[in-house]
Amino acid sequence: MNKKTYKIGLLFCLSVFVFLTGLVVYEKFNENNRDIPVVSMNPTPTETETKTEEKIAKPYAGEVQVARSFYDQSDDAEKQGKSLVLFEGVYRPNQGADFTSNNKAFEVLASLSGTVTSKKEDPIFGLCVSIESDNGVTITYQSMSEVTVELNAKVKQGDVLGKTGENLYEADLGNHLHMIVEKNGNVLNPEKCFDKTTKEL
Repeated sequence: MNKKTYKIGLLFCLSVFVFLTGLVVYEKFNENNRDIPVVSMNPTPTETETKTEEKIAKPYAGEVQVARSFYDQSDDAEKQGKSLVLFEGVYRPNQGADFTSNNKAFEVLASLSGTVTSKKEDPIFGLCVSIESDNGVTITYQSMSEVTVELNAKVKQGDVLGKTGENLYEADLGNHLHMIVEKNGNVLNPEKCFDKTTKEL
């Protein structure tokens, strides 16, 4: 065997060795990275990020009118006079808003999602149910003839809570709904809360 043939053979073996070594390294690298998850540059927003805060909705659907407004100290004397409740010979400021449908019963809907924190039958105010939202706003619905949700139940905005009825406190209104909105211990005007988020109250 001459020197030229020997060099060619040696060069061929060296090339094969380098090629096989590179192949083994490549396979090893792929094996180590095969299970690494691909990170998306545009991650899907979480439920919290995409969730839009609810706006307080009216507790009814259809033809319903305001029977008596909330007593607001900023209103003029005439409107304030219409917001007084005569009970046991004494005029008292209305601490909620009253809604009626020509003295006919109508379904009461949850204005906000939340938890039922109170359900009772009051001898003066009739059947009452209170729902507290996650942000600490409590809405109480009074003067109901029936309540279809249970204590501690979770309700969603728009769920049917029951039907309107009559009560002793505002007997002059006949069949109606009395609605009270509270935040941080303050009683708010329900009509001014509609279409606002709890943060805007």
